[in-house]
Amino acid sequence: MKKLIAVLCSALLVACSGLSDEERNLYSSECEKFVEQNAPGRLGSMGFDMKVFDIYKKKSKWVVEVGYKRRADYGDTYSVRLCVVDPENGRLSLPSLMNQSEWQK
Repeated sequence: MKKLIAVLCSALLVACSGLSDEERNLYSSECEKFVEQNAPGRLGSMGFDMKVFDIYKKKSKWVVEVGYKRRADYGDTYSVRLCVVDPENGRLSLPSLMNQSEWQK
């Protein structure tokens, strides 16, 4: 978590509008962990594969689309959770189903 905050602070100092490769990898990794820890039934412990599909900026925050599917399932169908990264304070959040459309592309 300290690493996330350090990267977020350095991103603010640089004040660039895009993400560096390091920031993209960090946000992806932290959001995968965050979705796994906060999803009902603890996805990782139940045999799920996770994959980041996209990262985009919306309302001055970064939105990471994290897909997950059961390892035992056939096919490439993933369910998606959105993870919102606030670079100003280093917080991660998962929008509820009620306000997920607010964060979709």
